[in-house]
Amino acid sequence: MKFPLIKGKEGYTLRVLVRTGSKNPGIELIDNETVRVRVRAQPHEGMANKELIEILSDYLGIAKSRLEISAGEKNKSKIIRIRGQID
Repeated sequence: MKFPLIKGKEGYTLRVLVRTGSKNPGIELIDNETVRVRVRAQPHEGMANKELIEILSDYLGIAKSRLEISAGEKNKSKIIRIRGQID
């Protein structure tokens, strides 16, 4: 699957819709601008956000430290900033 990444000066941004409490974690393309990420964790004490970053890191093959939630930390709809280049 090709991610709908938006290239910026210092990296990329990605629009994500998070579905918490999923039995089957994974990623799916919603439209040309957004991906849905299903996580097992519930939105309690940042656990769903932590799992989101781990799933994206594994899928993109980049370090978790290069990913950050730049908007929507307490919402289902989030903007993820990815620092640096992606191969």
